[in-house]
Amino acid sequence: MELFFQALKNETKFLGDTIWHSKCLEYWNKNIFANLDGVTQQDLKEGVEKRMMIQHPPNRKALLEAIKEDFMKVKRVLTFVADFQGDPVRI
Repeated sequence: MELFFQALKNETKFLGDTIWHSKCLEYWNKNIFANLDGVTQQDLKEGVEKRMMIQHPPNRKALLEAIKEDFMKVKRVLTFVADFQGDPVRI
């Protein structure tokens, strides 16, 4: 932990990335997972476009297409993720 906090102090880019990740998680928790029944396509689209680190553009495009083409299926997947109680490493 000490090394992590030293890196936050010494590396402004690392600090900025850490803050950005925290804000993205807050968005997803507050606007998506806390209200899965009321989430809209626009909420999900914004989450993928602006609040998710996806390294490869084809992945981002595929997620956006899935939201557009089968919104209810995406919501079912998110509901499964939200309700998951097991150990994701063991599955």
